[in-house]
Amino acid sequence: MKRFPLVLASSIAVAVAFLPSVAGAVGITVDTGTTYQTMRGWEVTLNGFSFLTPDPRTDLYNPQLDPFRVVLIEDMANKVGINRVRLEIRSGAENPGDYFTEFLNGATNQSIRNHRYEKINDNSDPMVADPAGFQWSEIDYTVVNGVLPLKQLIEANGERLYISLCYVDFNFEPDQGSLRHGGNPDEYAELIHETFKHLDNTHGIVPDSFELVLEPENTDDWSSDRIGPAMVAAMTRLRADGYDPVVVAPSVRSAANTVPYANDIANTPGADGMLSMVSYHRYDVTDPAAIWTGASALGLETGMLEYTRGSVGALYDDLTIANVSAWQKWGVVAANVMYDDNLFFSDITSSTPNATITPRTAPMVPYFRYVRLGAQRVRVTSTSTGFLPAAFVNTNGSQVLVVRTGAGANTLEVTGLADGTYNITRVASNGAVTEETDVTVSGGMLDTTTIGDSVMAIYDTNTPGPNGGIGTGGTGGTGGTSGTGGTGGGSGSSGSNTGGMSATGGSNTGGSGATGGANASGGSGATGGTNSGDAGEAGADTGSGGSMPGGTGGSSTSGGTGGRGGTSGNTGGSGAMAANGGVPPTAAAASEDDGGCGCRLAGSRDRGRHPLGAGALALAMLLFARRRRVTR
Repeated sequence: MKRFPLVLASSIAVAVAFLPSVAGAVGITVDTGTTYQTMRGWEVTLNGFSFLTPDPRTDLYNPQLDPFRVVLIEDMANKVGINRVRLEIRSGAENPGDYFTEFLNGATNQSIRNHRYEKINDNSDPMVADPAGFQWSEIDYTVVNGVLPLKQLIEANGERLYISLCYVDFNFEPDQGSLRHGGNPDEYAELIHETFKHLDNTHGIVPDSFELVLEPENTDDWSSDRIGPAMVAAMTRLRADGYDPVVVAPSVRSAANTVPYANDIANTPGADGMLSMVSYHRYDVTDPAAIWTGASALGLETGMLEYTRGSVGALYDDLTIANVSAWQKWGVVAANVMYDDNLFFSDITSSTPNATITPRTAPMVPYFRYVRLGAQRVRVTSTSTGFLPAAFVNTNGSQVLVVRTGAGANTLEVTGLADGTYNITRVASNGAVTEETDVTVSGGMLDTTTIGDSVMAIYDTNTPGPNGGIGTGGTGGTGGTSGTGGTGGGSGSSGSNTGGMSATGGSNTGGSGATGGANASGGSGATGGTNSGDAGEAGADTGSGGSMPGGTGGSSTSGGTGGRGGTSGNTGGSGAMAANGGVPPTAAAASEDDGGCGCRLAGSRDRGRHPLGAGALALAMLLFARRRRVTR
């Protein structure tokens, strides 16, 4: 059978938020007859700042980082499970000057940043666009180097990439130009329409959704009463040309503004049926239930679409209290291991392209990898306040149960899963990743031993999505010069379906099949196998927190995907919650916070953004590595 190896490596061990201790057996009951939101994707912001553009060391474009970007895209698709992107169009794209091209040709990022929100009208007629008045080099760069490669990888996994176009018009730069899109609906609609046409005609992509304006509080011109008319103008024009994206708003930085802004937008004359998702950023969320109450009163979905310091605790509350259909941490990568606002850390001083999943991201991966686009959340209950479950059914009928477990229990008794074969993956608080042998659900019952303080995914082996990682090793190594022929190099000793005895190490390649590629060590990966598969893990992840060496990859031509390095946990609050699907009263705020927005300009840092706490830092230095609750 196909395995879904979870490759999580971390250089710092940070504990998963501690849950109450329990003893003995904990009962989890899945009720697929009661359904909630449909999932619209796990999102990342794909822009230059989060994508090693510019080089943080020089503020210049550095093509030598291109191999790192390739690894990042591969790991987003195949390790983390990202399947939705925010693709940004800056208001300054309406400008006769092509400043991003100047940046690509050697200008510093700082020297051209004043023009990002500098809006200069193409002409006096918003119904007739002058092509020379719009610049697409920045969005083209992001599409070519990020969106299209990610799309191809996700499609290779039998799925599709969800693309959300997002308009950004920040006031962080002094030059705002002579044009104002806010308060001028027809001019705004012109830019959005031209962007859709350009993406369609140039790249063959049409955004699935359209985020009206990012963080309107961070702009000069976008009060709530201006967003609705702009939406009506843009959607009228888009629909006339055959485009009908899902509309997302208000994407406020202050969550307290979510419902008031959404009401203003939805009640705009002519707006009936246009707005689909009520979106918010989580920087000051104290009551996610209020957001859900406001959105459901409008008959709309919810989405949490930015939180740089997002943790698994915030993710759980947003899923089970605010009933979000889409969720975003923020960016792709940081070049400093101490900043985990992003999915990955990458050591760009290394000669080998690399990506290490950050400590805050690692415990989220059991959700991201196995709960796929179109999955529906279903009711699940727990007999223990220390075990927080969330259950889903994917579009192909496969079931996924993700549980944040507490310390002390030695048995988890699950009822209500469909009969079949399941895998179990755990991300423990000590950074270890454990993949258990296949388990069988019979008569709807599953008993499994538990490991305290972890996030575990129990998922049907038919779960779609990432199919086994991206290992760059495992080509049979360099082998000997004469070859022993035939055997392909003897498969590894662990994992019955991985690695394989494929024959690149046979009579032609020489040697005994070698050790599976360039980086065989690095965590708790298997050590090969006897059938073609994925867990040989001799790819580019050496990791440093795992509990056993990575696999040797046998002599498989693919050689697996690199040994699993240890992962680490997160902190996060848990909020109150009502039983049996009722809207809870008030949820406690998550224990993490952030004073800034993830959409900061390249080269800047978010206000209030901070690295890991002093205790965790001290632990990292020493190691040199790295809530009875019923869910709705």
